[in-house]
Amino acid sequence: MAFVSTEFRIGSDFVLGPKIGVWFSGGVAPLTMGLNTIYYTDFDDGALVFRPEIGFGLSGFKLVYGYNWNLTNKEFRGINSNFVGLTYVLPFKRKKSFREIKMMNKQN
Repeated sequence: MAFVSTEFRIGSDFVLGPKIGVWFSGGVAPLTMGLNTIYYTDFDDGALVFRPEIGFGLSGFKLVYGYNWNLTNKEFRGINSNFVGLTYVLPFKRKKSFREIKMMNKQN
């Protein structure tokens, strides 16, 4: 599943992190893995970060551990290297695509 989201940290300095990524889950065990690219900024300084994640997912929830690798601005101190996250995926009903509707009409 591909996604776009935002992370933020509230503290002495507010840090915002727009994020794009992919994650996979399922199989025999409730294992989940993901790859993220995040741009963290405190609006004075920023860093582009790559974060692989691994954890467990079940019924829309996932608990993961990730490691942040700064690709730029290795001196950016707004985030930790280690990351633990709990996420809940909101279920949305997907509309049928034009291609699916066209295929259904051919079968009838």
